[in-house]
Amino acid sequence: MCKTLQVHFSGYYAWAKQPESKRDIANKVVLHHIKEAYEHSGRIYGYRTVTKDLVASGIGVNKKRVARLMGEAKLFGAGVKQRKPRYKKGKRHVAHPNHLGQCFNVQEPNHTWVTDITYIKTYEGWFYLAVVLDLFSRKIAGWATSHRMTTGLALKALEMATFRQKPHHEVIVHSDQGSQYSSYGTVQNSVSIG
Repeated sequence: MCKTLQVHFSGYYAWAKQPESKRDIANKVVLHHIKEAYEHSGRIYGYRTVTKDLVASGIGVNKKRVARLMGEAKLFGAGVKQRKPRYKKGKRHVAHPNHLGQCFNVQEPNHTWVTDITYIKTYEGWFYLAVVLDLFSRKIAGWATSHRMTTGLALKALEMATFRQKPHHEVIVHSDQGSQYSSYGTVQNSVSIG
């Protein structure tokens, strides 16, 4: 092993026989107290709270030392849960009744289109993509992109789908009825398009 590590034999044995330093012995004692406080907390406390407990019980330590020793011993606090954003539930708004009824098998092209908006994170910020999909062919009939999620984005995707597919009859347009699809302008334009 000494040859592999390119260490002289006498140097290795001198290091191996070296007595433990006072600091190492003190760290072992402090680590024992840290483990007691950590177990007593139900493995929840992090280094800050463990430090407060140790100082309160008369053991003179600082946060950095406790953090280092806890990290080396793989003792980690439970952490703080991040709260999810909450949204106010308002009155349910239904712009149109659900004509699709979870029946996604269509017998002819340009009979039913489904649409949605997704967002993609880029280096320049959020990028929104509105897509219109023909349920019969499962191909994208139209799409539009923007840096803002607006009603205009939804309308551009519907207009592209109408221009590319040129439907000869009324088309059922199914969406999640988000504000972009249930606004007055979208409803009026989709009536004139379809």
